[in-house]
Amino acid sequence: WLHSASINPLRAAADRLGFAYDRGFSFGKRALFAGRRRLTDDQVQQVDTALEDAFEALADSLVEDRHGGGQDVAVSEMVDQSGPWYPLFENIFSLMTSGTPATVSALDFARARDTFEDYPVADGLGALVLANARQVTVQTRSAVRLVDWRGRSVALETDQGRLKAKAVIITVSTGVLGVKAIRFTPALPSAIQSAIAACPLGHYEKVVLHLREPLAAALMGLPPCLTAFTRDRAGRIGNPVSYLIRPFGRPLVVAEIAGPVLQDLMREGPAALVEHAVTGLEGALGLKLRRQIEASLVTDWRGDPLIRGAYSFAQPGRAHERQRLAAPIGGRIFLAGEAVSLEHFASCHGAHMSGIAAAKKALAAIKG
Repeated sequence: WLHSASINPLRAAADRLGFAYDRGFSFGKRALFAGRRRLTDDQVQQVDTALEDAFEALADSLVEDRHGGGQDVAVSEMVDQSGPWYPLFENIFSLMTSGTPATVSALDFARARDTFEDYPVADGLGALVLANARQVTVQTRSAVRLVDWRGRSVALETDQGRLKAKAVIITVSTGVLGVKAIRFTPALPSAIQSAIAACPLGHYEKVVLHLREPLAAALMGLPPCLTAFTRDRAGRIGNPVSYLIRPFGRPLVVAEIAGPVLQDLMREGPAALVEHAVTGLEGALGLKLRRQIEASLVTDWRGDPLIRGAYSFAQPGRAHERQRLAAPIGGRIFLAGEAVSLEHFASCHGAHMSGIAAAKKALAAIKG
C-alpha cells in the first residue's frame, strides 16, 4: 500500500511513472465472521466502537507527552482488555506494528503520523520502488561485512572487494544490525547499540492463495477485506486471521498473520501457515478450498538474512531511543530506514524519507 497517501512522496512517483493504485480501498470495508456466522451490522458497530475506544486511549499517551513525561508504557496497560472484542484489536494492532500490545510502547505508537489513506498499488509497491530508482546504479551481491571508521574516511569490506568513502549511509534493518551481521571497527557507540535493541523487528507474514475458477469468481460478492475468527461457547474469540479478497479482481486471497500465533506457526514451517490461512477461510465461508488452490506463496521476512523481521516498534519505556538512530555517528556514518523515522516508521515511505534526510546530512558533512 501507499500508506498515508496524501503525504506519501511515493504517490507522486506512482503518478509520474504511471503506476495505478486504488483510491477507493478502505480497511473499513470488511466482513467479520465468527465461525460460519457473519456478524450483523449491530455487532460490526460494536466492534468498531471498541476499536475506536482502544485507539483513542493510545492517542492519550501522546497528549500527555506534550505536557511532559508521556505514557511510555506497554499498549496493553493503556487499553481495556476486558471487552469481548479485545482479541480483534490485538490482531489488528499486531498487523499494524508487527509487535503485540504487551511489547510495544504506547507513546511510540501514538507518535506515528497516519492519515488512514491506504492505496494498494496494482503492480506492487516493490515494483514502484524499483522503477523510481532505475536511474540509480546499484551493485547487488556485494554484501558489506565490515565498516572500518577508524580514520578520517570510511572503509567498507564487501564480497566484491574494499571501498573507501568520506561518509556512508547504512540502510539495513535493526534486525540485521542487532545480530551484528555487519561488523564495525570501532564498535558502534553504546547509545546507538541500545537504540537498535530498543526498536526490534516484529513478526508479520503473508500467505497468498491462488484459487481456481469458478471458486475465485464466487468470492467476488465479498468485501475487499475479511476477518475470520472462532468463538467458543463462552463467547471467547480465538485465532483471528485477516484476508484480502481478490485484490484488483485477481483470483487471489492474501492472508495476513502476525502476533504470537505467527511465532508458533513459524516453528512448524510454511505449510503450517498455509494450513492456518486455509482453515480460517474455510471456516468462515463454509467452502472446501484445498482442491481449489492452484498455488500458494508464503513470505519469510523473519528468515531472510537481509531483513530478519517485519518492521520496527519501540519497546515499552524506550520510545525516546528511536530518535538516537537519526544522529550522525562520528560525522561519517548515517543510519536510514523505517526504524529511523520518528513519525513514519513501519512504512516504505518512512524508509524513503529517512534515506533522503540521511543523504542531506552526509552531503553536509562532506562539504563541511
